[in-house]
Amino acid sequence: MHRVRMPQRDNGHVMLLGDAAWCLNLYSGMGATAGPHGGAELGHALQNHPDDVLAAMATRETRLRPFITRRQRITRLKQQLFVPSGPAAEGLRSALTTTGASVPSRWYRTARSG
Repeated sequence: MHRVRMPQRDNGHVMLLGDAAWCLNLYSGMGATAGPHGGAELGHALQNHPDDVLAAMATRETRLRPFITRRQRITRLKQQLFVPSGPAAEGLRSALTTTGASVPSRWYRTARSG
């Protein structure tokens, strides 16, 4: 459940691929999305740089980094829903889940009566 911080996902001609490359853990809900997305980006980059694997790897990193960085930041917030870090986070989680649980039922009653 911990994230490893790495400045890059490649070293020479060796590259981490799949969801392990980005360390989007269970809390992100994006591991299965990031893996294929990274593979597709590598494929596009290799098409654009067929004779330069290192350039393709750098292009893939540049294109994916903003997408992954956003998901990693959001993961820290989402984690608080599963494992609150303290009383304030636990109170917020409780309020959100209570409010969230009541919204669908109110919507359902309104939709059926109207």
